[in-house]
Parts: sequence; structure tokens; C-alpha cells
Amino acid sequence: MTHTSPLLMFLLLGSLLCAASSVAGSKPPRIDGPCSLKFPADHGPHPEHIIEWWYYTGNLESKQGRPFGFELTFFRSRILLEGDHPAPEQPSPWRTDQIWAAHFAISDISDGAFHQSERVMRGAMGLAGAKRQEDTWLLNVRDWRMVIGPDKHRLQAQAGDMALDLEMQPDKGPIRHGNEGYSQKGTDPASASCYVSFPRLLGSGGLRLGNRTFEVDGNVWMDHEFASALLEEGLEGWDWFSLQLTDRTELMLFVLRRKRGGAHPASAGTFVAPDGKARHISLDEMELEVLDHWRSPHSGIRYPSGWRLHIEPLGLQVHVEPRMKNQEMRTESSTGRIYWEGSVSARGSRGQEELKGTGYVELTGYGEPFEPLGAAP
Repeated sequence: MTHTSPLLMFLLLGSLLCAASSVAGSKPPRIDGPCSLKFPADHGPHPEHIIEWWYYTGNLESKQGRPFGFELTFFRSRILLEGDHPAPEQPSPWRTDQIWAAHFAISDISDGAFHQSERVMRGAMGLAGAKRQEDTWLLNVRDWRMVIGPDKHRLQAQAGDMALDLEMQPDKGPIRHGNEGYSQKGTDPASASCYVSFPRLLGSGGLRLGNRTFEVDGNVWMDHEFASALLEEGLEGWDWFSLQLTDRTELMLFVLRRKRGGAHPASAGTFVAPDGKARHISLDEMELEVLDHWRSPHSGIRYPSGWRLHIEPLGLQVHVEPRMKNQEMRTESSTGRIYWEGSVSARGSRGQEELKGTGYVELTGYGEPFEPLGAAP
């Protein structure tokens, strides 16, 4: 079974975006400035945009101290633009311009075992979609479910030898990244997304691997992002970090790597203080040094596998390391791509205070550069 990361989903849907954009008819909305997000309405889908995802990652521990990482992500893709193909007089209930995908992965840190699964469904006949009940959103892709409520989130998924049932209470969030949620990812102002996070959800519930079920708790990170155009020519991949630190601060960074070397100026991040206040981090405020590498025995791809991160204005310096090396995603049957995404640990300091933490890192474009999604509409 395969799993696809949030950013890498652009690759899977890129041909659909380019095809849709080239057809005469309406274009998707342009995102080129602050996002006027209002909650709880904007926790739900934005079907007029081409792509969208709800992305949960977490580091959990059993009552006996056994560590796990997990990811559950729902993707929504608009594959037809309004006006491109007129609806028939008697449309089929299967007709839809929305495709939903879901990806589920568990890292068993103690055993060094990585488990993953995926599914793709039409947004019709109740197979996949979202509905609102008062202030709560219910999302499903077949029997995998997400619940986003005003004071509680819940995840339920099972596939083969793994399952997760997790309830989470927001400690912070929603946090708007960039300029009021407007997260630029290129030179063109419309190469951007609307991007919000719950950077620290306190989770507890059950996790199953094989015939063993564990009571678990820990910290969870949630991203929600939607866009119609994002990636530009000249990029070969990206490195994305989310960290939850013991001083009750959180950090998100993405570094867009250019084919000719160096980082694109749109690379950025967000630091979240203990009181929940967010501070934007620009590229010139961050230093990211690779300390080690790991070569996959499956693909032969060589990935960074350890980093030193320094953000001078915050007095923050941390070393980030994978909690297990082999968290490589091999998705040839769905995206034709191979990349690394997994659970990490962090240790360092902010000012005079020593810190530890956990998080997730995503590394793409190390096997071969990805292809751009075309110009922004």
C-alpha cells in the first residue's frame, strides 16, 4: 500500500490542474493576498479551489513508553472547472468534480517498522466528502473519518494490520501562517495558498498494529491548506519541518530548493510562542545545516538525515534527527515518486533554556526533480 504527503500531492494532481487550466471556461479563484478566513466555516472544504488538504501528524507514546509516529491526511481535488462541461439534463448521482484521497501511515519507532496505506474516492454518493453539523465538520473518505469541532478533533482509520482512533483537544490554534493565512510559495503573488495550523493538539486514544492494541497519548500537529496554483519553474524539491518543543513553543519551516542551488526567497516559517502568538520567519532569519545523510536500501536515494537549525532573532538553536531512518515513502503506483517523510526528535536551546521536542519532516526531490504545476491562473 502507498501513502502520499501533502506537498507531494501536488505532483499527483498536477496534470489535472494543467489540463483544467487549459480548457476554455472559468478559472479557479486567485489567492494573492491575505486570506479572509473565518471559523468554523473555513475549517471545511473550499471546492472552488483546485486542491486542499487536512493533514495530521503526531508523536504518540503507549502507557508502557513505546513510541509511535503517525500521519493521516485527507486531500480534495477539483478536476473540472465550472462551465467546462455542462451538466446533462438528468445528471447521474455519480457525477462530481471533486476527487478525495486519504493517506495513513504509522512509524513503529521501537521496531523500526513503517506501515502505510491509501485510498482514493469520488466525492459522490457519500463515498467521500464533508458536511457541517452546527460548529463541527465531519469529513470522510469511505470509512476513514476526521471530526473538527470547536473544542475537539477526532481521527478514525484502519487498514490491514494498523488502526488509529484518536481524540484531540486544541492547546493552540488555529494559527494563520504568512500574512493572515496567505502563504506565498513562489515569485508570482498567486503562487500561494491559504494555510492554517493547529500546532499543538493533545491527543489520546487507541493504536493497533497487528493483534496488539496500545493506549496512547501525545502531541499532534494539524495543517489545513488550499490553493489553485502553487509551484513554479526552477524548483527541485522542498524540506518541510514541524516541531513541538518542551517550552510549549512550536515551529514550522519550509525550504524550497532551487535546481541551480540555494533556497527560493519564498522559503519561510512560523514560530508560535507559549501564549499562542505567531511570528513570521523569513529566509534570511534562518540557517539550516545538514549534518548527516542516509541512503535508502530500497531506492538508492540519498537523503539528508540530521540538521542544525539556527534562528538568530529567536535565540533558537536545535539539532533535528529522524527517530528512525527508514521512513521513505515509495509511491510509484500513485504518484510515480519516492520521497522521505517521518517522525523526528529535536534537542537544543532557546536563549539559556535547554529544549527537547518531537515533530515531522518531509523531503522531496532528492531522487529526481519534480515537475512544476504550470503557471498560476
